[in-house]
Amino acid sequence: MQPKKSFTLCLFTVFFTLNPIPAWAWDSLPSSFITPLNVIIFALILLLPVLYFKDHIRVKLAKKLYKQHIEIRDKIWDIHLLDEATQEQRELLSDANRLYQKLNWIGVPYDSYDFVNMAKCEFFEGNYSKAIKHLDKAISIPNNIQANISYCKGIVLSNLNRHKEAIDAFNSAMVLDTGYSAAAILKGKELVALEQYDDAIKTFKSALETDNPDPAAFFNLASIYSDKGSHQKAVELYREVLELEPDNSYALENMGIELRELELFDDSIDAFNRLIELEPKQYQGYVNNAIVLCYKNSLEEAIVHFDKAIELAPDIPRIHFNKGLALQKLERFDESIPSFSAELKIDSNDYETLAARAFSFLRLNKYEEAFNDCNESLSIKKDYPMALYNRACAYALTGEESNALSDIKSSIELDDTNKCFARADEDFASLRDDPEFRQLVGLDEEVGAEDADSP
Repeated sequence: MQPKKSFTLCLFTVFFTLNPIPAWAWDSLPSSFITPLNVIIFALILLLPVLYFKDHIRVKLAKKLYKQHIEIRDKIWDIHLLDEATQEQRELLSDANRLYQKLNWIGVPYDSYDFVNMAKCEFFEGNYSKAIKHLDKAISIPNNIQANISYCKGIVLSNLNRHKEAIDAFNSAMVLDTGYSAAAILKGKELVALEQYDDAIKTFKSALETDNPDPAAFFNLASIYSDKGSHQKAVELYREVLELEPDNSYALENMGIELRELELFDDSIDAFNRLIELEPKQYQGYVNNAIVLCYKNSLEEAIVHFDKAIELAPDIPRIHFNKGLALQKLERFDESIPSFSAELKIDSNDYETLAARAFSFLRLNKYEEAFNDCNESLSIKKDYPMALYNRACAYALTGEESNALSDIKSSIELDDTNKCFARADEDFASLRDDPEFRQLVGLDEEVGAEDADSP
């Protein structure tokens, strides 16, 4: 068809589309003219311009979309699957996903980079299975980024808790790129998830066999040694991390915790003080310092640090609880109750906090409140020994000796250390001469031992 004729046909079509044939015209047409065949012919006439210009429109649209695709392609590629995507990046990923759908609709072919980018779009939307399909398509196309694709696939599989498959993907990446330490580190994490710690240690150590060791390998090794109880080794490895990254707050915090486990309290406080200097608006340094100060029995100073941590993070669990315990040690029981109550606002099912608050109520002679907290604690965890012990105290103080004996017996069966506490606990003064109580807590054994030692 010649352009001029096509243009005329377009005008004809537009005219009759915008100006339908009036009713009088239809009425003047012979009835034999309005047949199914003629209607089909008329419809085809309307479609002819669209069909004629279809390829032209498609090519023009493809060029426009492909130009947009080139503009954002590198930005998407730079987004790492292990990073927390910012709002701006999420919007970019969403735009890219729509763009790829349009490119697919008009038949534009994808290369490996496009499939990886589409996988990223789906990954950050939480569509892990779709992401894997895109990565498999990327792998099927010959390219020079196979190691990176396998690495990305391993990350997606890890998020699906398919740890063995993730390890295979990371192995593939390491075969394709023998110096791929990032893949080795993530493989090590998968081995940890499978509790294959010895293999994990070997893998992390292999990641360190480079000219530029990755601090993450030291960090993960330290975590394993910490779990194995090798606190000194963990400290040494966290120091290696801090040599490479002096401002690594996670390494600094964990090193302080390991030093606390080694009872090197002053060194631990130094580490947490450095953490506070590094991140003065974060609560971790203050709360960890407070815990160490409790170990040192510097309780007043500990409460100051707990208060600062609460000021920065009022809704973080266990800070109020630990402050309450410090106040109990100072026998400031009336002040401890609001701390425990604040903890229970965060987690109303915290049976430990309920049992701890019950103890404060006992010391304030508020027995009804103590019973209520113990009963609620036991309704959440029926075999919690501390709740049973505190309820036994409440029963003993209110003259219900049989119930007290029943609870103290259950408490000792669950935790034998309660036997020692009960021997010296003045709350059980009314039961001192009771034979069953004496047998439960071993008082008769203690007297027998003293008699045997006497000359």
